[in-house]
Amino acid sequence: MKYNNIITHSRSGKPIAARDKKKDFIADYRPEESFLCYKAAGQYGLIIYNILKWKMGMDKFQFGSAKDSYVVSNKETKRWMTRQRKNEAIDDLAEAGYLTIVEAKLGKNKKVRLNFTND
Repeated sequence: MKYNNIITHSRSGKPIAARDKKKDFIADYRPEESFLCYKAAGQYGLIIYNILKWKMGMDKFQFGSAKDSYVVSNKETKRWMTRQRKNEAIDDLAEAGYLTIVEAKLGKNKKVRLNFTND
């Protein structure tokens, strides 16, 4: 059986009651924000946005609140991009105003925070 996270109708076509938003895979995921990140830094910006949103959602679900800043490690992005492309995308997102670089040390990953408000 395939697991679908957002189920709106049963197999017979009858609508199901409203879903519990706390059980979403990526809590508070907004496609319009991901599109803005894609426009600013291309596919790499979208990947970074997805990783950060996932981390924020998991912390919020598990601990009740998100941290002040997060690190996008090279191990997390190794499958999709090089560390140079990751840093260029982070800089592009920061230049566009969608991301804030909290801490940037030489030889270390940058600590960043998304600038989108969660309503």
